Amino acid sequence: MEKVVLDAEQKELIETFERLGQINDALESSSPQVHPQSHPQSHPQSHPQSHPQSHPQSQPEADIGSSSSHILPSQPQHQPELQPQPRSNPQSNSPSQHQKISNSDELAKLDGVRGVIRIPKIEATIPIFAGASETSLRKGVGIIEPKKEFGIHNVGIAGHRAIAYGKQFNRLNELTADDEIEVKTRTNVYTFIVVQSFLVDQTEVNVLADQEEPLITLVTCTPIGAENPTDRLIVQAKLTQKTESTP
Repeated sequence: MEKVVLDAEQKELIETFERLGQINDALESSSPQVHPQSHPQSHPQSHPQSHPQSHPQSQPEADIGSSSSHILPSQPQHQPELQPQPRSNPQSNSPSQHQKISNSDELAKLDGVRGVIRIPKIEATIPIFAGASETSLRKGVGIIEPKKEFGIHNVGIAGHRAIAYGKQFNRLNELTADDEIEVKTRTNVYTFIVVQSFLVDQTEVNVLADQEEPLITLVTCTPIGAENPTDRLIVQAKLTQKTESTP
C-alpha cells in the first residue's frame, strides 16, 4: 500500500480536528451534568462530494447529497447519543453576548470577535472568534483557519455540540438543504444556504479544502455526550448573497 505523505498544513489541521474531541470533554466537564437517555439515531457515514451539489436531497439527521458509493465503513458507537434537554427558558443557557448582536458597533465591543453567525432554523446567534481553541469555543465558535476570508474561501467554523439543548452547535444536526445561515462581520453580511451534511472521521480534513465557490463548513463533535468523540458532523453551505454591513 502506498504511504500517504502529509504536509505540515494537513498535519496541523488533523491535530486541530482531533483536539476538538478533547475540548468537547473539557467544556462538558465544566457544565452542569445531564443524565443520558437512550436516543438511537441513524448517523450518516458518508464522504463529502468534491464540491457541494446544487440540488441535494434531504435525508434524516445529516445526509444531504451523498450516495451509496461514498458510504464510510460502519463504526460502532459504544455510547448512546444523549437526548438534548429542552429548557423552560430558551435564553437561560446561552451567554448574554450570544443574544443581542445586531450591528457592527456591537460586534466591535466584543473582544477578539471576527463576526457573528446566525442560524434562524435552530435559533442560534453566536460570536465567531479566530482559532478553534478551548478559549474560543467556550465563548462562541472559532474559525479553524483564521487566514481564510468569508466570501472567498471555504471557511471552517468549529463549535461545541453541548449537551444543553440549543446551546452552541447542539442542534446542528437539524439543518437540511436550503436552510439559511448568515455571517455578519464588521464590513459585510454573507448569506449562505445549506447544500450538504455528513459525518467524517476526525482525520478527514479535506472537507476544509477550498472549492470553486465560497463556502462555510460547520464542524462539531458527534455523537452528543460521547467521551472524546472521533467523528465530526459536517454542514456545508454555499454563498448566495453578500451585502455591506449597516451601522
